[in-house]
Amino acid sequence: MAATGIAHRLRASWTRRDTPRATSADRPPVSLDEAVPGEEVRTAQGRFYRIRTVWPAEGRYGGEVLRAFTRVRPSSLTFLTDDTSLRSFDPRRAVFLDTETTGLAGGTGTYAFLIGLGFFDDDQFVIEQYFMCSFGEERAMMAHVADLIAGFPSVVTFNGRTFDLPLLQTRFTLNRQRRAAALLDEWDHLDLLPPARRLWRESLPNCRLSSLEAAVLGVRRRDDVPSWLIPSIYLDFVRTQDARRLRPVFTHNRYDILTMVALTTYAEQMLARPLELRPGQPRRGAEIAAIARLFDHRRDTARSARLYAAALQQALPADLRVKTLWRLSMARKRQRAWSAAAELWHRMLDKEPELVLPALVELAKYYEHRRPDLMQAKELAMRAYELWQRAPGGPGAQLLPSVESSRRPFEAALLHRVRRLERRLARANASRPQPPRASGHD
Repeated sequence: MAATGIAHRLRASWTRRDTPRATSADRPPVSLDEAVPGEEVRTAQGRFYRIRTVWPAEGRYGGEVLRAFTRVRPSSLTFLTDDTSLRSFDPRRAVFLDTETTGLAGGTGTYAFLIGLGFFDDDQFVIEQYFMCSFGEERAMMAHVADLIAGFPSVVTFNGRTFDLPLLQTRFTLNRQRRAAALLDEWDHLDLLPPARRLWRESLPNCRLSSLEAAVLGVRRRDDVPSWLIPSIYLDFVRTQDARRLRPVFTHNRYDILTMVALTTYAEQMLARPLELRPGQPRRGAEIAAIARLFDHRRDTARSARLYAAALQQALPADLRVKTLWRLSMARKRQRAWSAAAELWHRMLDKEPELVLPALVELAKYYEHRRPDLMQAKELAMRAYELWQRAPGGPGAQLLPSVESSRRPFEAALLHRVRRLERRLARANASRPQPPRASGHD
């Protein structure tokens, strides 16, 4: 299947956007089955609507093979998330969960009217969507969802830890399905939002799933509907039973699930191939810098330094280039590669106005302790002090860990350094041998 095949099939499920404000006499309502072909499921607890969509597991979405997710290593997920509970995550038996709701506030007044579940079944990737045509169908729908998810020990969501799972726990509890509510706490849960923020928050305007889908996977949604509009579309359907505006809601839900599959695989490949997007194709500098930051967080200084240096060889947004240059200098400092670190700090003085203050501070330390030149150290510390007095909390201040909200401790520390250097210089001068005085005789 072509790289864009799945996205094409999603778009083909409905051909144009039609969003009337209300059903009129000359425009008869569109039935749910006509708008979104599926089936009505009847159980002892009531009825609900189900749509089942199937893709070949070898199909691609955003350039990523769907089945590749089943080979994702739990160690990679633990590294990306800092969540050690994911060591037991089983990607072959994971379910992808995404809900569409009547509001974003959560609580007992918010319903999940559409629950999408994606999973691998032999050579297929299946998305089943469960929909309640009225609020009275919730109990039957939730019972069926509970039966399905009981077979999966692992779950993948996007912001599910703070929204989807608490909401479903509330709905299960209110419907007296307490075993299902307890099961949600037992899952190995991969919430993709935190690792997405770690990887892309410094290079993208936001980390919404649709934004990541476009910027990272290269998929541009067409005929989609904004998330904020979905609750009103559903409530309008409940009132009018006209389903014509529901079609993009189901498509939106499927897009979200497919994006979670591809994005997880893409993120793991960033760890496996930090310098290459594909064999022979260099990775974007912003992503290399993000991977470096992950290794930096884990105190793998040698690897983070190599990746920071590699990122600086690529095009970077101006603000990210400044941060990456500073982080590289700190990595060199931790490696005790003093000359390399000092070279970077001197470069900042000459070419990076936003880094002058922190560079002055680090160079003052360097010339006091590592390459003793007390006069140079004093001059640098004095420049830093004067710069801070002119613009307290100005450019580069946020990079200095000793800066506190009051700003006074940092200013006092700078002044203390200057005074200490003055005393050391005075002692050095006093201990220096004095030339002999003239005796007054020939």
